[in-house]
Amino acid sequence: MFVLFLCGTPSPFSDEPVDLTTTGTTVRKSITIPVEMSYALAVTFEFPSDEARLNDQIVGSTYAQSCMGLVSPDDIPELERIRYEDRPDMERRLLGLPIPFHVVVRKATDHSVIVDHTFESLCTTGWSEKTKYRDIAWLQLPSGYYIAEVTNLHGQPDLTGVKTTLALSGIQRK
Repeated sequence: MFVLFLCGTPSPFSDEPVDLTTTGTTVRKSITIPVEMSYALAVTFEFPSDEARLNDQIVGSTYAQSCMGLVSPDDIPELERIRYEDRPDMERRLLGLPIPFHVVVRKATDHSVIVDHTFESLCTTGWSEKTKYRDIAWLQLPSGYYIAEVTNLHGQPDLTGVKTTLALSGIQRK
């Protein structure tokens, strides 16, 4: 009999403000990774009202399995890969706009690089009254002390008035 338990671990960081309206905005955090596992790097968009969330065209209103960082684009067969620009207009509106982030994670002790990658966040992974959520990436991190840097590579001026925050959270599958 196979049983799957999901155990939450303390978030290395959460509710860290990030300005996504400006290109090049960087969040730097010293973090402690208590347990080696995959950690979800996610962004939260808090709109001024439920109506503003519903009218949003940036974050999107739907998701696909690949949006949750569980499927690498390289794992999708080439014939099934569709560039964002080649998708039908209706599908692009539902997915929202791609938002690229450059993520660097370095060991705090010697500054050696553990992660140095550009990820493209696309489509929502959830929502509530005035809020939408997006995954940026799932990062496999060994336990230790690190410095994490997340840089917004393309400003989204249409997000003016939307409170945006980053979080890094771990979920352990047993």
